Amino acid sequence: MSTRRTITIESGTLLVLGAIGLWGGLSSYLGMDARMQSSWLKPGVYVSVLSAGLMLTALAYAYLGFRATSPAPREAIREVGVAASDAESGSSGRVLAVFGIVAIYAFLIPLLGYVLATLFFLLAQFRTLGVGSWRLNAVISLAVTALFYVIFIHYGGLEFPRGGLFD
Repeated sequence: MSTRRTITIESGTLLVLGAIGLWGGLSSYLGMDARMQSSWLKPGVYVSVLSAGLMLTALAYAYLGFRATSPAPREAIREVGVAASDAESGSSGRVLAVFGIVAIYAFLIPLLGYVLATLFFLLAQFRTLGVGSWRLNAVISLAVTALFYVIFIHYGGLEFPRGGLFD
């Protein structure tokens, strides 16, 4: 599959998911009692904001991806004697690993709780996506987990599972 087609499929998928989230968030917000709409922490508002951010990210990804790709790299790969499909096949294993880690994360949240499962999830994801140093990976994972905790649990007041192993 060509790089441009892959970028189109990926950015299109993110745009569709963002549009679904935006529609759901706005319909949830507009369906609330008028007294409830005054709070910015209601699910409809932040789901809409996150979905709009996802859509903007998809557009930026598509723009940068199309700008970076040109026919020349594919021809250069052929001249070296490496098939283009061999060069692109490494990314499919990474995509499968990312989806596998997400599935394991969904399984671990009820067992370990949000914080511990998120920490393990981020460690595995960052490693899979190319953070080479374990020290840097641990620092980034701890920082992002702490940031998520502060935003969603402390500030947002959301309740996530504490974990069946710790009850």
